[in-house]
Amino acid sequence: MSLTRIVIFNNEKNACVISGKVAIELYKPYTARAPASLGLVAQLGKRVELEEVRRDRHGTVLSEMEKRKYGMNLPNNSSVSVTLDYMAWDPKTNAYVPFSTTTSVMFVPAVLPSGKRSENAIYLNNERQYPSAEEKHGGVIGSMLTVADKIMRLAGVDHRKAALLVVSENTLPTAAGLSSSASGGAAFVHALVAAVNYDFGKLRESEFAREVSGSAARVKDGFNFWFRGRARDGNDSYASSIMPATHWPELKDVIVVVDGNGKEISSREAHERSVRSPLYEKRIRFAERNAHNLIRVIRAKNFEGLGHITMADSDNVHEVLRSVGINYLTRESEEVKSAISELNRREMKLVAAYSFSLGPNLHVLTTAERLDMVLETIGKIGAVNDLMVLSPGNGPELLDEKASLIDAANLAPLMRKQAG
Repeated sequence: MSLTRIVIFNNEKNACVISGKVAIELYKPYTARAPASLGLVAQLGKRVELEEVRRDRHGTVLSEMEKRKYGMNLPNNSSVSVTLDYMAWDPKTNAYVPFSTTTSVMFVPAVLPSGKRSENAIYLNNERQYPSAEEKHGGVIGSMLTVADKIMRLAGVDHRKAALLVVSENTLPTAAGLSSSASGGAAFVHALVAAVNYDFGKLRESEFAREVSGSAARVKDGFNFWFRGRARDGNDSYASSIMPATHWPELKDVIVVVDGNGKEISSREAHERSVRSPLYEKRIRFAERNAHNLIRVIRAKNFEGLGHITMADSDNVHEVLRSVGINYLTRESEEVKSAISELNRREMKLVAAYSFSLGPNLHVLTTAERLDMVLETIGKIGAVNDLMVLSPGNGPELLDEKASLIDAANLAPLMRKQAG
């Protein structure tokens, strides 16, 4: 099967790919990788669910048009995050291991030369993925297909005449509260934008990533501020870098894995249920204030300020979740959390700070000079399954053709041993 450049305009007899805005290449994989990120001040709950709760109180309902406008992973508060490096240091082996998602996308004709019709297909870690029947909008996979259709349409690619093959490999534990969907969503969007050969700009790319998985919007270079926005169509809700990764290289994130299995309650369900908490409206104001205060703290490289805000925000998130019957933290999670609190008491100052995303595993922030002390403390806890140390890093990047995960000749994933 030829890999030569094919350009087909819709004013030609055999129009099948583009409308004239762009020229795309069929059978050519585009590959991107994206790291994980840590929410220092988290976003909890979506705008559409909160609006539904508010309407319920007044006996009114959201129209279908309003649901579509609100239902794009729009947050109720601004948030701050740090993007992590692509490689994690494993203290046990003294080796660096990949900690990211790599995704390849490729366009194929909707009707192949053999006459067989092709369809959009998504593979993760060599397994075919389908939209979830249990989750709203088909879960992350359903959102990927929706966003792909939107990007293709805006770029002028006729989705009726071209199908999309997506192959992704993830070296982060999936559904374990370690931002795997954020990493995956950012890598997918970055590769797809390259494949359609259309310059949307970084802010628009952040919006697309947000629609795949909310926290994917914040996978940008270094330290990032995700603006909650106010527009109903979400065009003012995006993430922007406030400081580069090089601003604070001494900051370290120790990822502590106490449970590498998938969680029973998905992040999406947690977001949906959180807005019904009697604590939720107060949570929005608390988080918005913390997000803006954290900008000043990060610019000053004030670790104690960072630690206090991050831990207070993490505790608040899980207090809200417990009030609606969700408790992600296990006995092992609490054991590590207590050890960090005890370390700070013993040192009589804040030398480490914990942060839980939506799962039992946690991030422990510290600085390079105190890293050994923190690792020694955590290493004494028998409940810890794995440790990884990361520094601030950069956002998604394109890789060369050698990194492709797609067997272009056979329109299938390359079946190879996964990295990590």
